Amino acid sequence: LSFSGGERDTLTHNTHNTQHTTKMSHKALNGVVNTMPTFGSSGGRCYIIVGDKDAWEAAEGSFPKTLEFPDGSSHAVADEEHQLMVRGLGSPLPTQATAVLHNGARAAVTVESQTVC
Repeated sequence: LSFSGGERDTLTHNTHNTQHTTKMSHKALNGVVNTMPTFGSSGGRCYIIVGDKDAWEAAEGSFPKTLEFPDGSSHAVADEEHQLMVRGLGSPLPTQATAVLHNGARAAVTVESQTVC
């Protein structure tokens, strides 16, 4: 995967009422806090780059469909032309999230934000 970090986390998911745990590399996602002034725009302009769909599938057997944040909110992951993305977020971006994969697995991720203006 094109993510930084080297810690080990535990990935746990349920399949047919059986819990499966897989060791996985810790993933750090890139977040962008957009502070450019705009006119007539409503909604959040920040986003998180979730990464390459093929890389997620190769490493985890699936790719994220949503990101869940500690405040209880959940945002859909869009499969864009070059990357998986979560757009329309407000500032500040959370520093931690849970990626919920299409196969039901859950992966803990961190968000490393940068500000653009």
